[in-house]
Amino acid sequence: MADCRYGLNGDENLVLEALALRFKIVAESHGEFAMVYFDTFDWRLHQAERRLVEVRQNGKSSSELCQVDGTLLASGGGVPRFAWDFPPGPMRQILEPLVEMRALLPVARLHGRRALHAVLDGREKTIARIEFFAPEVEGADGSRLALRQRLIVHCLKGFARAARRLCRFLEGRCGLTPLREELFAESLTALGRRPGEYSSKIDLSLTASMPAAVAVRQILRHLFQTLRLNQPGVEDALDSEFLHDFRVAVRRTRVALAQFRTVLPAREVEHFRHEFAWLGTLTSPARDLDVYLLGFPKFQAGLPPAERDDLVPFRRFLERHWEREYQQLTKQLRSPRYVRLLSNWDDFLQRPEDPEATPDGMRPIAEVVARRCWKIYRRVLREGQAIGPQSPPSDLHELRKTCKKFRYLMEFFQSLYPADRIGRLIKALKGLQDHLGAFQDLHVQVETLRRFSQEMAEEGEAPAATLLALGRLVEGFDRRQGEVREEFSERFSSFAVEENQQVCRALFKPQAREPA
Repeated sequence: MADCRYGLNGDENLVLEALALRFKIVAESHGEFAMVYFDTFDWRLHQAERRLVEVRQNGKSSSELCQVDGTLLASGGGVPRFAWDFPPGPMRQILEPLVEMRALLPVARLHGRRALHAVLDGREKTIARIEFFAPEVEGADGSRLALRQRLIVHCLKGFARAARRLCRFLEGRCGLTPLREELFAESLTALGRRPGEYSSKIDLSLTASMPAAVAVRQILRHLFQTLRLNQPGVEDALDSEFLHDFRVAVRRTRVALAQFRTVLPAREVEHFRHEFAWLGTLTSPARDLDVYLLGFPKFQAGLPPAERDDLVPFRRFLERHWEREYQQLTKQLRSPRYVRLLSNWDDFLQRPEDPEATPDGMRPIAEVVARRCWKIYRRVLREGQAIGPQSPPSDLHELRKTCKKFRYLMEFFQSLYPADRIGRLIKALKGLQDHLGAFQDLHVQVETLRRFSQEMAEEGEAPAATLLALGRLVEGFDRRQGEVREEFSERFSSFAVEENQQVCRALFKPQAREPA
């Protein structure tokens, strides 16, 4: 039986006096407390209906991972930044697959007073514990906002029936009513926040008849908001996904500008395309090192156990360069050029729209998008069908880039199309993209590991055993690249099946397109 929670509007002594008529109440502990709710920046625990809270009391820290109904799943000590830093056990086992590489960040800090009492039956057995709980949530400026006082009935194993009797007594004799709102939700509401308020996914409701210039600016504003939300996490290097989402927002912005040049003012589009290309290039070195550090455990696992420690100097090399690249990136994100780009971009997006000033600005967005999607879809087919056994890796990379543009367009405007059909296409394209991405990653890793080996040697940080281990990895990646390359034809055929082609024709081909 999960814990039961009640709102407490009156004096807790009145409740204790009423309980004493039926049960024996023994005070166990009381005092001040501090507690912190944790989640990832993109709310992965909330999405999984999990709550992670750290309680600090009497100089000690403990943590609990619960379901939203309060059922305890795991407990441990203080909450580290990453799930993999928990000691081996249930807490780490549950959290790691949920949050992966994302940092556990405080989302609400609470303070207050709590008092714990044991409830005993006539045989002097403890059947439950009750906790009087008076919390306050800490605002961004350090001020404290009082939340509703609570009484929590902690049910004990083997005493579910007795706990239910206790709850009925509290509701009937003391007039308490069960509290439906979680402390977590009440805390966030008091802070003006909303669980799940950030997602890197694009979820905009557009209408087919909307002028193209209006719809495209909505997309660009959303991407700009994503970029700005992630920038502080990039500068503080909280986890690798801040930079990943920052880069995706930049890349999507570049694709939107390139695909809708006839919808927005041409001169400004060219200027911003150039500036966002600069920004994308700026972020590449730090992201590359993020990827290698995230992949390091797999690199080690790819070697015989006796040789895995030979890669430790390589990890130190990556960490040293990672720190240097993030410092350089942070410096650039404070440069006059970057500040000017954001200011000018914000002005451009806030400026009143003039759809009539561009060739396609006044056209219905559904018409413009269908035309672009149909053109890029046919390019995907053309490029994919042209790839044969002897085609160079650059041909597959070009196809990958075309697929990415097609996918971004579908994701931007998926609200214009039936969810099942557009979802089917996005899923099929993602499968092809994953395959092309795996091939490109292996191709790049072979080249990059060779370069890293040379740089380590030049820096005098390359033990012979480490270089041999890196050589083994290169051989493995090279071999795997060949295997992935041989699978391309089958993967492309899976995407280009007649069923998918029919959906594309129905959604995007101008004369046959079906409005949502």
